[in-house]
Amino acid sequence: MRVLLTGATRFIGSHVTRIVLGEADRVTVTVRRGSDRSRLREVLGKVELLEMDLSDRDADQ
Repeated sequence: MRVLLTGATRFIGSHVTRIVLGEADRVTVTVRRGSDRSRLREVLGKVELLEMDLSDRDADQ
């Protein structure tokens, strides 16, 4: 199973990331440029980071 998580650098999102890591084959998390990633420190080698701001309509351009 592949999972894409948003909000992984925030409190709830970081906990959900850890839970999903135990169930999924591949986990990708979105992070904003310059965001505090300290809550993801323990899982950085286990997840794929996708740096983007989902509130930016032109982010995929």
